Amino acid sequence: MITSVKSWLQSPQFDNYEKTLVALYLNLSLLTIISGLIAFIVILPFISTRGQDHIANLLLSLVFAIFVKVLLNLKRLKLAQITFLCLAWVAVTIAPMTDVGVYSPSMAGFVLVILFSGLFTSPNAPIYATFMCIASAIVISGMMNVGVIPTVPDHPLTIETALVAYSLIYLVVGAVTYISSSIIFRTIWQLRESQQEATQTNNHLKRAETIAQIGNFEFDIVNQQVKWSDQMYRIFGVEVGKPITIEFYGSLIAEEVYESVMASVQHTVETGSPYHIEHPIILPDGTRKEVYAIGNPVLDDNGRVTKIFGVVQDITERKRAERIKQVLLNISSMRQTTDDLASLLELIVQQLGTVINIKNCYVALYDEDTGYYSFPYGTDEHDDDWSPQKMDRSLTDYVRRTGVAQLITEAKHLQMMAQVDVEFFGTWSKVWVGAPLKVQQRVIGVLAVQSYDDGDAYQQSDLDLLTYVCENVASMIESKRAEEEHIALELQMQKNEFLQEFISHMTHDIKTPLSVIKNSTYLLKNVKDATRQIEFIERIDYQLERLDRIVEDILTISRLDHLDQSSQTTIRLHELLEHISNQLSPKIQLNQMILQLDVADNLPSFMGNESDLTRAFLNLVENAIHYSESESTVVVTAYLDSDDIVCKVRDEGIGIPSDDLPYVFDRFYRADNARDFERGTGLGLAIVKRVFELHHGTIDVRSAEGEGTTFTVRLRIKELASRHNLTQLQPES
Repeated sequence: MITSVKSWLQSPQFDNYEKTLVALYLNLSLLTIISGLIAFIVILPFISTRGQDHIANLLLSLVFAIFVKVLLNLKRLKLAQITFLCLAWVAVTIAPMTDVGVYSPSMAGFVLVILFSGLFTSPNAPIYATFMCIASAIVISGMMNVGVIPTVPDHPLTIETALVAYSLIYLVVGAVTYISSSIIFRTIWQLRESQQEATQTNNHLKRAETIAQIGNFEFDIVNQQVKWSDQMYRIFGVEVGKPITIEFYGSLIAEEVYESVMASVQHTVETGSPYHIEHPIILPDGTRKEVYAIGNPVLDDNGRVTKIFGVVQDITERKRAERIKQVLLNISSMRQTTDDLASLLELIVQQLGTVINIKNCYVALYDEDTGYYSFPYGTDEHDDDWSPQKMDRSLTDYVRRTGVAQLITEAKHLQMMAQVDVEFFGTWSKVWVGAPLKVQQRVIGVLAVQSYDDGDAYQQSDLDLLTYVCENVASMIESKRAEEEHIALELQMQKNEFLQEFISHMTHDIKTPLSVIKNSTYLLKNVKDATRQIEFIERIDYQLERLDRIVEDILTISRLDHLDQSSQTTIRLHELLEHISNQLSPKIQLNQMILQLDVADNLPSFMGNESDLTRAFLNLVENAIHYSESESTVVVTAYLDSDDIVCKVRDEGIGIPSDDLPYVFDRFYRADNARDFERGTGLGLAIVKRVFELHHGTIDVRSAEGEGTTFTVRLRIKELASRHNLTQLQPES
């Protein structure tokens, strides 16, 4: 009960200061009038013999006052103001008619009416009230002159004099009230305008903070308290109003930059210099953002930092835009740095990986002649079959046919399967994004990414990025494909030329021993001398060995052009060279030569093809023996040079003419001075070079005619340290 009465007596609150102030004045006036009326009703019968005659009027006035108070409590302020003023004016006007005339003290009530008119929001209200009150006084005076209203007997002033006097009083009170209310309401309006401007500025500031993604903070170092603006809460993904501590703020900073960020803040506290830092943050839901923070210190009289005021801006989108711009610049420069389409696509996707998730990504190129899709690039958690496929009615085919990029969620995928001509292919994904690769309005393929476990992995911005990238790289892909086709055509032509040359050389090299065999066979049949027959048989055997060597070299070079990596074993070069030395020992002794091995003990083991390496080194040592004079020395050295094994084979033989040196590793090439030696097919050094290339090595030669030859082999151990390391080279032309 008491609470209800207290609530009824209180002045209502409005949405602006002006109305609240007016309501407060009116409420005080009403409460004063109500209190006064109640007091008069209670004590009037005890102080006046005519008190009972005025009770009815006082009760009626009390009812009207309470009615106005009810209107005010209902927040009908304007109606309450007008009702209050009108009732006051009516009460003062009617009072003389029921009392003793114009000289009655009730005529002073018009002064109160004028004063109360100042409660109106319009500053002109006192003027209207003044003239209304003067008009009422004139009417009352006139009614007294004609005897309608009784006059006060023995009053010192005549009716006319009293009217003039009261009119002057009303004018003075009206003027003072008008001036006062004008000043008051002008002040109120200025306050309201200032408040509106402040509110508008605050709203603009909040809107600007929201648009610019900027929040502000206050860090009280003394009390270790942190205050955030609403936008700060939104940037950091925290519920607005949640208490913030420095420890909680620190937990939102990415772990890899936590120390550096805190060091910057500590430096500001110690030196009083502001900090400007960019760093990533991790939101409570795991989202990663980039922010730019500025902290300005506040110093006390002793120069000690007590607070840090600052702003934090969400620069995630700006950083992403910068990365996207850099990605596009990097992609545009890749065309000239890659040799093939697969390498180009791999670099493009790697660049995309800096801005979007490429864990599952593929490029599908469409062949209009066959209707198949090829996959020059593909990486996937579940699907690993990148062979050409027909993908009719797949999402990939849908994007190609429509030429429109798509972001397809599970729900949309199901809807498309029900309403559009689309079928399910591969492994079901939570979200799939694909963009067409267009070249002059012709779609040549699709670039797609997908996520199998996160339906929110991609957004519209990722689709826009993928679309933009595809628009820029489609022509690069088409151009690279054309280059590869042109290169393939040239390579095929070179292969054809090489094959013709190869057949020509092979025919020549085979034709000679066959001719010797044919002639020797004919003579063998027609010669009766046993000694001559043995001579012809030996000649046939020699030519058959030569044919066998030619065929073996041809098969070897063909195999090396299509390397099989399955035959790798651990190679210990020291043991391999000793084995070759033991194998050639009879030939060395026969030619009265010296084979000197100088192999370091610290050579590391490596992976390689033992048979091919043995053949290559054996070929070098055999050539050194074959093209050297008797009683000369062949030196084989091997040592470790940084991360390389270096092996040299040096002889004191006939040497190689300088004009022939650039061509000694070409197939079927033989130096002029070596043609006098019947041995050799012209493939030996070509095989040697190929073997070392496939083992991440190089070989070069230094020689001078008549002064001997040195072959230097260099093997890179880092590339040979693990299994499956042989280089897969293209067939040589």
